[in-house]
Amino acid sequence: MVEIAQIFNNNSALVNLGNQKQAIVKGKGIAFNKSKGSNLDTNKIEKLFYLNTKGSQENLFFLMKDIPIDVVTTTYEIIDYAKQKFNYDVLDFVYITLSDHIFGSYQRFLSDTYHESLVPDMSNQYTTEYLIASHGLDVINNNLEINLPESEIKSIALHFINARGEEKRANHLKKNEMMNINKIVKRVLTENNIFRKEENGNYYDRFMIHLQYWIEVNI
Repeated sequence: MVEIAQIFNNNSALVNLGNQKQAIVKGKGIAFNKSKGSNLDTNKIEKLFYLNTKGSQENLFFLMKDIPIDVVTTTYEIIDYAKQKFNYDVLDFVYITLSDHIFGSYQRFLSDTYHESLVPDMSNQYTTEYLIASHGLDVINNNLEINLPESEIKSIALHFINARGEEKRANHLKKNEMMNINKIVKRVLTENNIFRKEENGNYYDRFMIHLQYWIEVNI
C-alpha cells in the first residue's frame, strides 16, 4: 500500500513512496472515492512514473497550473519510457518543453488548425530519439484520443535531441553569465512594457523557465 499525496482525477494520483520519494500512478478508478492521506491499492496500478529528481517534482506542479493532467501524465509516460527502455539521460527542462508542445499540438488538432511538422528528418543521425518519439506518438494518440500524423515524430524527437545529457552539465554554467542574460531579457521586456501580472503570471514564469533552460544547454 502507498499513501496518496494528491488526487488528480479518478484514474491518476501522486503518491508518497517514503524517504521523500514520490511517483505518479495511473489505473482505472485507482483514486475513486479516495482522499489525500489514504492508502492506495497497488494492485490497481497500471502505470507508475517515478519523480526521481527535485526538478521533476517541481516541474509537475508548475505544469499543472495551466496544462491538463492527462497531457502532463502523457509527457511523464513518454520520458519514463525513454529512461527505462533506452537508459536515456535528459535534462529536467524536457518535462516543460515537451508538455507545452504536446498541449499545443492537442489544441490545434481539436481546433482543426494543426499543420504537419516542417522539422527536417534526422532519423539517420538520431535513431534512438526517433524510436522514443515513435512510441511517444502512439502514447499521445492513445491517451488523448486524437490522431496526430507520423510527421509529429520529428518534432517529438527534437525535444529529446535538445535535452539530452546529464543533469550535471547545467552546473558548469557560470552564475554571473546566467544573471547577465536574465538582466538583458528583463530589460528588453520592461522597455516593451511587458511585466509580470496576475493575469499573465503563468505565461511569464513559463517563458523565463524556458529561457533558463535554454541558457543551461547552449552556453
